[in-house]
Amino acid sequence: MDIKIIKEAEVIRLTGLSKDEMKEWRGRLEEGRHWVRVPSNRPKKLWAIGWTEAGVQALSKGADLGELQDDLDKSLEKPKEFFGVVKAKYLNRRILLCDIEYDKVKVEANVLVRDSRNFVVGMRVPLRSDGGRWVAAKHPRFGGRW
Repeated sequence: MDIKIIKEAEVIRLTGLSKDEMKEWRGRLEEGRHWVRVPSNRPKKLWAIGWTEAGVQALSKGADLGELQDDLDKSLEKPKEFFGVVKAKYLNRRILLCDIEYDKVKVEANVLVRDSRNFVVGMRVPLRSDGGRWVAAKHPRFGGRW
């Protein structure tokens, strides 16, 4: 029996409820069936809280939030991976110029990196969007090699 656990922070973000309201709902609902503590090395009272699918359904009915489960399923989908190809390097070692291809459109953009020494022109780099800019998701250990 595989139970899907959803982090409480994700539920808070989607519902708009405050932490105090979530604590109140945890008091009303049943631990183990609706919500669980995620074990860690910390003291038990500091363990993270996870909500089960039954708990999310009970929360959406009780707090009159509508179909919360659909929103959670959409938000928990794996984000799309983006890749760029290094086109040029600058004297500033924290920036690379990359060709980024997404939605069948090729865009030239500056990409933030920790250190560009091990990047080589023509290298394929996994990227993530950090708001309005692109950041390298992974850095090579050696020049031109992962």
